[in-house]
This record gives sequence, C-alpha cells and structure tokens, in this order.
Amino acid sequence: MDSVKHLKNTTYYMKALERIDGKFLIAESEIMIQMHPKKLYFKSQRRKISVLYEEGKNNNQALVKAKILFNTSISLDPYGNMMRKNQHYTIHEIGFEFITNVMARALLARKDKLETTLTNLGKIQWSGLSCIMMKYEDDSFHYYDYKVGKNESVSSIATKLTVSDYVIRKKNNLHSFYGAITEGLVIKVPSNYVKKVVFYIDEATMLPVNTVTFDEDGIYESYELTKVKINQKLTQADFDRFYKE
Repeated sequence: MDSVKHLKNTTYYMKALERIDGKFLIAESEIMIQMHPKKLYFKSQRRKISVLYEEGKNNNQALVKAKILFNTSISLDPYGNMMRKNQHYTIHEIGFEFITNVMARALLARKDKLETTLTNLGKIQWSGLSCIMMKYEDDSFHYYDYKVGKNESVSSIATKLTVSDYVIRKKNNLHSFYGAITEGLVIKVPSNYVKKVVFYIDEATMLPVNTVTFDEDGIYESYELTKVKINQKLTQADFDRFYKE
C-alpha cells in the first residue's frame, strides 16, 4: 500500500481474463498511467482499440479510436454502455490504486479474523520476478437483500457498499442498467468485494503484478502485469492525442 502511494506514473502490459456470462474473455493491452491528475493511455493491438483519458479535459469523456469505428476518434462516457460492455471494470479502475483500495477495505471488513483470512503462501518465481504469494479468503462471504433508494444506480450502490459493480449487475440481471434503477426494488448484493483472491507481490517494487479473484463459482477474473515500469519521465506530450508514438 505504501508502494502504491509513492507511484507518480506507471506503464505495463496487461493480460486480463474475465468471466462474462459463463465464458472467459481474454484481452491484452498496453497501459500508461499518470496518477495525479489522472491521465491514461490504453491500447489493445489485438482488438485495434486505443483510449486516451485526461481528468478534467474533454468533459471528462474518453477519446476512443477503434477499427470498428473505421479508425475515427469519438468521445465516450467511461461509465456508459458502449465502453463497459463485456467489461468487469471501467478505465477508472485500471492501475494499482483500485486493487489496493479493494484489498484494504476487504481486510478492514475482516480485521477480527486476519489470522485466518490473510495467508502468506511463501515466495514464488513468476515471469522472471521474485514474488511473495498471498491469499485473502472470506469464509463468511454471502449475498443479502438491499432495497434501492431514491436516485440510486448500480454504480452508486457498489461504491457506497465497496463491492463489485459487475457482480451486482450479474446477480440481478441488470447488465443494461447504467442510470438510476427503480426505487424500492430489492436486489441481491455481496457482503464483501471478493470471496477469495490470490495475488503475487513483486519483491523489487512491492506491487501486485498477478491477481486472481474467485467468486462462489470459481475463478472470476485474473490480471497479469508484465514489463512494469514506475515513475518514468513522462510529459504532457505522452498523453497528447496527436503524439505519434
């Protein structure tokens, strides 16, 4: 957590595996992030998609260029349906801050049983790195009824309860609801963000470079980060839409 706090920027390659409607989807991407103010560049060679986002610019919309859009650039809401379809997260969750905050809150939720909840599984060599392998498991993970309040959305409920937006959508068949949902509706929400997560922490940087999350049905998602570089000399030009590189 201290290592993440000292990050100014980071670049890496990510291989993501996410279970969507019972099937695993794989995506590989190149990512560059400046922490504060938030600037992000995301590129998927395989899917021919690139995304540029800068906090406070372009009405806080992401600039998206894709082959499916005939290689033109359009501005899209990061929380909208077009950018979130078949994705567990938005671009705002990309990076180390999100997973670290999730783990901090998950540990806090089980602070009375940390001895059995958090386990050091020892050292492991992974992708040429010496890593510490850790496991977090919440044996009391369950779903409970939640009554939707006025002007609440799936995203606002997930943020308030510190749980997964996508899990709520999946559990309640709310995949297409991105605005306010019906007040008074009773939905199922998870008691914690995760049931179990195994993560590898690179000893050199003390950052989580491989994370595998499990729900009640098994593997839910995994993210492998390679070629991680931190606190490079990035400039405004690196995040300019006309920057050739």
